[in-house]
Amino acid sequence: MTHSSRLSRMAEYTPLIICVYFAAQILIRLLISPSLGKDEAEQVLLAQELAWGYGSQPPLYTWLTIAVFAVFGDGIFALALLKNLLLAGTYLLTFLLIRSVTGNPLQAALGTAGLLLLPQIAWESQRALTHSVLVVFAVALFTYALLQILQHRRSTGYLLLGVAFAVGSLAKFNFPIVALALLFAALSMPEFRPAIINRGMALAAAASGLLLWKPALWLLANKEATLSRADKLTMWQVDDRLANYAAGTWGLFKGVLLFVVLLAVVYAVALIGSKRTEGRAAPTERYDVLLARAILIALGFCLAMIIIFQVTEMKDRWLQPILYLAPIAAALWAFPRLQGWRVGAMLAVSGLCAVLVMVMLPLRTLGGPKIDRINPLNSPYAALTEQIREAGFRDGAVLASFNLLGGNLRLQFPEASVVTPEYPNFPLPRDRAMLLVWEATRYAPMPGNLIELYQRVTGEPLATPQPRYIDASMLYSDRHRMKLGYLLFPPASAMAGH
Repeated sequence: MTHSSRLSRMAEYTPLIICVYFAAQILIRLLISPSLGKDEAEQVLLAQELAWGYGSQPPLYTWLTIAVFAVFGDGIFALALLKNLLLAGTYLLTFLLIRSVTGNPLQAALGTAGLLLLPQIAWESQRALTHSVLVVFAVALFTYALLQILQHRRSTGYLLLGVAFAVGSLAKFNFPIVALALLFAALSMPEFRPAIINRGMALAAAASGLLLWKPALWLLANKEATLSRADKLTMWQVDDRLANYAAGTWGLFKGVLLFVVLLAVVYAVALIGSKRTEGRAAPTERYDVLLARAILIALGFCLAMIIIFQVTEMKDRWLQPILYLAPIAAALWAFPRLQGWRVGAMLAVSGLCAVLVMVMLPLRTLGGPKIDRINPLNSPYAALTEQIREAGFRDGAVLASFNLLGGNLRLQFPEASVVTPEYPNFPLPRDRAMLLVWEATRYAPMPGNLIELYQRVTGEPLATPQPRYIDASMLYSDRHRMKLGYLLFPPASAMAGH
């Protein structure tokens, strides 16, 4: 059996390898820390209530969080399970969509492994992200559905396309950029145009409309909440229009470069001295051109936003749904030019990246304090909240000064209702104790935003009784400590003002 044949047989096990890898990631997350990261904490907060919208992000990830909490209970396991199911789904869909157009599992494995060469997907998605994880899954689903209708033009494909568009639109607001880019790219190619200008698209539109109309009504009725974080795009804007264009364009260029540089280097090295091997794979030029055009069109949309709105901030992680397509296009184009040993070497590099992610994720929390690099997973919320329990608080109303703190308190006090300055509208019990809590590690006095939150919730001014302070050692550190300040009001006075 040749080297290439052995690789092809091993590639058949790619779906199993994907499932094992992300199951291991769930276990690693459970073992690292009982505390929540920033995005995890936000989801625990939002999952207190099922709603059509939650503010500056679409609601689907929160709906899924509520669903997994209902089945598995509120906790780290449910959060890690949801994220890794979506990540595994993205990798599996990538494998399936490449194999569907090439019939070659080794080529599909190469394109799927290329996702591990994108740090923002391989690393950042595990480290911190939520909505971005879901939107990349939605792009994978949409791309799979699109390729199905380009090949077969079946009603089921159009229906799936419409569902995927709704999923993506409910995942993150940058999804339509990619979806429209893919459709325009297909329209630009005569051989694909009949599949797009087709009555089946009416079925896709109907499916999307049915799923999106209610959240869209909420969005229109809550424009202020929806746009509450839009200023991030223009936060460095100055009076000079050309300077704004330059800042935004440089940010876009830098984001693309940081995203694809490792992928580009690996492919460039692998292609040195190679030549096309005829008969190696089914003709795929149409599809790599399609995806390359889609990437360029989507980046063109981003450039248009920079010009129209003078966007000055363009972070690489915002490009995830666009540049997710890059390793697929690269594998479709390059595979016929790669001899077996080159493919094997590229798969080995991707495997090394996977191992590095699995090693570095726990190391950043276990070893970070030794080099003064503390992250939220080092925070000793379990020990701190145990001290609050000993002071008499079990459940009731919790007013926390920021989302990370509020989400962790919600995890530790699952019977309590928690609000923060950013999310102040969740209903609070009026006949139970009230806890006001803030981080006091660097600045001990109660922050003004918490005082304002109390006044908003109760309608009464807050007198300032002597706060209490607690502290505990950071996880995996003997010399770093975290300090919280809190006020605890008994049930009779919780909503009556002090």
